[in-house]
This record gives sequence, structure tokens and C-alpha cells, in this order.
Amino acid sequence: MRNMCSTMLAALLLTLTFSGYLTAENPNPQDPALNGYLEARSLLMQNRFAEAIAKFESLLAAYPTNRYADKATYYIGYCREKLGQKHRAFKRYEELLEKYSVSPHRTMAARRAVDLAQQLRQTKGDEYDQFLTKNVSNEVTSDRSLISAIRLAELEDWRGLDLLAGQFERMNDFYKMRALELFRRRMDNKKVRDAVELAFETSENEIVRMTAASALSLIPEDENARKILTQALKEDENRIIRLSSANALSRHIVDEDVEKAFFHVLDKEHDPLVINIVLDGLGKRITKPEIRNVIVERLKTEDNALVHIALSDAMREIFELPDIHIDFNIESLVQNPEPAVRLNALSMLARKVDDPNVTIVFVNTLENDPDESVKITAANVLARKAHIEQVRRAFEFTIRNSNNYFLVNTAVSALGTQIEIPNVRHTMINMLDPEQPPMVTVHLATSLSHFADEPEVQDAYLYVLERGFQPQVKELVAGKIKVLEGPARLERLERIIQIEPNRMLVELYQGLLRRVDPERVESDRD
Repeated sequence: MRNMCSTMLAALLLTLTFSGYLTAENPNPQDPALNGYLEARSLLMQNRFAEAIAKFESLLAAYPTNRYADKATYYIGYCREKLGQKHRAFKRYEELLEKYSVSPHRTMAARRAVDLAQQLRQTKGDEYDQFLTKNVSNEVTSDRSLISAIRLAELEDWRGLDLLAGQFERMNDFYKMRALELFRRRMDNKKVRDAVELAFETSENEIVRMTAASALSLIPEDENARKILTQALKEDENRIIRLSSANALSRHIVDEDVEKAFFHVLDKEHDPLVINIVLDGLGKRITKPEIRNVIVERLKTEDNALVHIALSDAMREIFELPDIHIDFNIESLVQNPEPAVRLNALSMLARKVDDPNVTIVFVNTLENDPDESVKITAANVLARKAHIEQVRRAFEFTIRNSNNYFLVNTAVSALGTQIEIPNVRHTMINMLDPEQPPMVTVHLATSLSHFADEPEVQDAYLYVLERGFQPQVKELVAGKIKVLEGPARLERLERIIQIEPNRMLVELYQGLLRRVDPERVESDRD
């Protein structure tokens, strides 16, 4: 019974300790070491570092072997560092590393000790250099030496590089990941390259292998690295590793073996993302006829949307090469279900838009394509062909039927370049509609303002003033009116003034009337 009660009491005390109930204000009379530790921690949390140091020191003096001794040692170092006492802080961290082989604070103590040693060695001499060298020269690798070597490398001090490379295979995955990130900076080192290649070939951790592949991509001149990556690209069962290998190799296609491996992938690989990366890599050597032929032939039969997009990207690069004839009907890509492929096709065809057949392709795209971005691309290309009647009709169709402001704006601008043609002016006048977006009406009215002295344009402007257009549109159009010929138009403006409910517009129209009919103003004065 007594043993059971003791067990229950110990469990209760442990629960209270981790729940935060046991504090300096709620001491545990059966554990004075714990009470002292909690009091010191309370002072530390209040940033009362000098007082906290005194408490921790008292704790260590009274209970040198208690279970909080490693924590107290670490926090004394921490507090002294906060007080700017770097040397004394360093000594405490070093003491923890030497004295306590098992402590949750060893990692931070090692990092802080290395940081302080790096700072102090600049002014305090050899003691700290010796500490750093000793930490990374241990024949038997410890967490302390690995942490020190990694921290030194982070600070661009590579004296622990041989240790990291030599002991890499024995590290856990956490240390391997950090070491690989640092190795990227020193792929010029043979031991480092060997360690990275070994990690890629033997690790069972996917992320470690991906990181290693990324590091290997930095040394395209290394034949063994290329061989390892090429083999993984062709044979590895892990899709992520094939992706990583393809990405690493695609940055630098430096020999025929890599090129052959990429061709192998195009023949055998089923993953579209891997194929896309390979195509991107082959694109760097697009001037080679055999690569162009592979891409063109694959494009004729490819049915995967993602791969088709990548192939059309490559085709666009081929199409831009000078003096290259391609046996492929680019126009067929305009019918592809993928908008990105159609965009690439239009980009390739743009240089041939002077060909009437190609112009028709763009016109049909502008009128019928379901994707707005594709239509906008077609409109931008056709804008310089607005002198062709069929193109103008396509723009008129767009203005009347599209709800996309950017597309309509492009169409209005294109028609505006042909405003001197009477039929174009007549068409733009007929497009003035209160249901149009206000900015479209403004754009139409602005284009027509070059012919504001023509009776047809004057009537169009008056139409805007008397219909249900937005007040800001009416205000702008009123500013475009330069002249109103004939008494009928002046009387029409007077009627507009009488029925306009917006007081600001009434005043604006009255000013307009005085401006276009000064004789009437003089008559009113008389």
C-alpha cells in the first residue's frame, strides 16, 4: 500500500511539474533542487539575468549532481551571453559539452559555443581556435563534432569539411540534409562530391536523394555524376527521383549519353512531368536536326495535354530558328483543345499573318475560340491588319458580342486606326450603345473625335447625351463636341438640357450651347 501511494505521489508531482503548477510561487517541499531550478527559471523569464545566474549557481553548489544540473549550466551560459559576458558564457557551454554526454541542451550549447568561439577568436587568440579545431578533429564522430562542423560551415569556415564528408554515411538523415545543403557550396572538393554521389545512390530517404541530385546538377563536367543521374533517370522506380534526375541533367546537356538518355525517356517514360523536364532540356540543343525531328514527330501523335504543351513550346523555339524548314502543319495546332497549345500556335503563325490563309486562321480564332486569352492574342496580331475588310468585320463582331473589356478595347483601337474610312466611322457610330461598358463608349467617342465636324458624328454625340449613358460618359462626350451645325441640332441640344435630370450635366450642356452658338448667347443678352 505504501509503495502504491509513493508511486501515485511521484506521478502527481511529475504531472504538476509539466503542467506548470510547480513554480516559484508553488514550491514542492519534497524536492528543493526543483524549487531552486524553478525560481531561477522564473527570474530568467523576467529577463533578470544576473539574479537568475546567482540562483542557478546556488543550485549547482548545493546540488551538484541533481537532474537539473545540465539545464542550470546551459542557462548560466545563456544568461551570461545576454549580459555580454561572452567568454564566461563560452566556458559554461564548453563545460556542458564536456560534462554532460546526454542532455537536451547539447545541440544548442554546441552551436552557441561555436558562434562565440568564432567571435572571440578574432581578438582573444588561440584558445578559441583550438576549441574549434578540436571539435571537428575527433576521430570518433559525435553529435558535438557534427554540430560544430555544420555550424562552422554555415559561417563559411570549412575546417570541418573533411569531417562532414568523411563521416557523411554514418550521419542520420537530419544531419545529412543539412550537410548536403552546405556541400552545394563546395562541390569543387573531391570528398564532397563522393559523399553527395554516395547519398544519391544509397540513401533510402527520398528528400536526401532529391537534395543530392540538386547538388550534383552543379557539376555538369563530372562524368561520374552524369552517369549516376542518367542511370536513375532511365531505371529508378521512384518517380520523384526520376524527376529530380531529369531536372539536374536538363540544366546542362553536355554529352551524347545524356542526350540518348533523354531520347530513351521520350520513348519509354509515361509520366508527363518527367517528359516535360526532358523536353525543356532538349530545347537547349534545339539547333541539332535529330532533336528537332524527334520533337516534330512526337507532336504529330501526342495526346497528353501537358506533354503537348511542352512539345508546342519546343516547336515555337524551332520555328524561330533562321533558315529552318519544318515539315509540320502549324495551323493544325490552332484546333488543339489546350489553350496553351493554341497560344503557342498563334505565336508561331504571327510572323506569317501576311499570308491570306493565315489571316483567316486568326480571324476564325478571334470570332470562335472559347478562351479569352487566345482571342486577345489573335486580336493583337490582327490589329496591324485592320485595313482588311474581313479583319474589320471580325473586330466589329467582337465589339458587339464580347464582354471582355481588354478584348473589346483592342478591337476598338484597331478599328480606330482605320477611322478615315467612312464605312468604319459609320460602323463605330452604330456601335454606341448604353448597354456597352462605359469605357468602350468613351473609346469609340474618342476615336470619332477626329471627325467631330462631320454631321454624322455630331448626331452620334447628341445621341449619347440624350440617351441613358452613364453621367461620366456624357460628360466626356460633351467635351468632344466642337461644333453643332444647323438650327435643328442646336434645338436638339436645348431639348436635352430641358429633360436632363442631372444638374451638373445641365450646367455643362448650357456651357456647351454657349460655346457652339455664340450668336444665340448675344441675342439672349440683347
